Amino acid sequence: MADTVRRIVLDKAGLELQIIGFGNKTTTKLNFVIHDTSSDIVAIADKFSQYEWVKKERYDTLRIRNEMKEVVRRGFELHRFELYRLGVEM
Repeated sequence: MADTVRRIVLDKAGLELQIIGFGNKTTTKLNFVIHDTSSDIVAIADKFSQYEWVKKERYDTLRIRNEMKEVVRRGFELHRFELYRLGVEM
């Protein structure tokens, strides 16, 4: 399966960043995903099981803890950086 699995704990929110290496390719994923940012209510899933996100919770954007907002911001920055590094256009 994976050559390397590393987990970095983001101390502010207790969420994890997962870096998985397959051969010479590395994939970086946060362990949560925002499903809908088109409205004031967002759904965040924080558990991945059998290739699907589960344990979804809905949040009013004003109710998301500041620490969570910072993790989301950092996650998107990291994602954009990885895409740039790999030469993928967004």
